[in-house]
Amino acid sequence: MFQEIIEWAMLIIPIISLFFLQKGAFRKYLSVSLFVTIINSIMYLAPWHYN
Repeated sequence: MFQEIIEWAMLIIPIISLFFLQKGAFRKYLSVSLFVTIINSIMYLAPWHYN
């Protein structure tokens, strides 16, 4: 249950924080957030795939 809360928080908190960024910071944030999303998905899919 706690892991699901953490996963949803990792999804929702960055999306909400986008509304508070300036345009210049948004461009930097977008590339980093895409990279982190890919790394997180690999991090959660690898143990599931390899048991």
